[in-house]
Amino acid sequence: MCGCEYRTRPPAPGSTPAGRRAPGSSLLSSLLVLLAAAAACDAPDVPPPSYAGEPGARLPGLDSTGLELFQEGARLFARQFTEAEGLGPRFNENSCNACHTFPVDGGTGETSVRRISRTLPDGACDPLDALSGSNLRIQVTGALAAAGGRPERHRPPATHTAVFTIPFT
Repeated sequence: MCGCEYRTRPPAPGSTPAGRRAPGSSLLSSLLVLLAAAAACDAPDVPPPSYAGEPGARLPGLDSTGLELFQEGARLFARQFTEAEGLGPRFNENSCNACHTFPVDGGTGETSVRRISRTLPDGACDPLDALSGSNLRIQVTGALAAAGGRPERHRPPATHTAVFTIPFT
């Protein structure tokens, strides 16, 4: 998803952008904002898939291989990763389900994520995928901290900042 449609003032030189919360605090409001943002991007017109069931539930009709893959994914989703296993050097949490937990694993979170993007000279939105993506990382590993690394508050060349509720995964 792009972030340019959530325009904020470009940061002043040497300052950290303040960001802006998505309107409303309810899940419905957040989902509507995310849907509007997705519609604003230049994405192909593909209808969303329809699923039966609740967040965290396996899809109906899985064969034995699909069920094994689902169970492995659920295990990895709950696994706490370490620096020795490749966590970091900047990260938000050490497991997927540290954020995506409401109402169950795979759902939304009760925290927010700060996202950044920039507007290119031709007006197109750049979600900064080539520069580690649009999520700012709020924690660093011990090794990076020892070398002077800090959590991200801003990442050049971002021109826009927004704060989002954790989406469904």
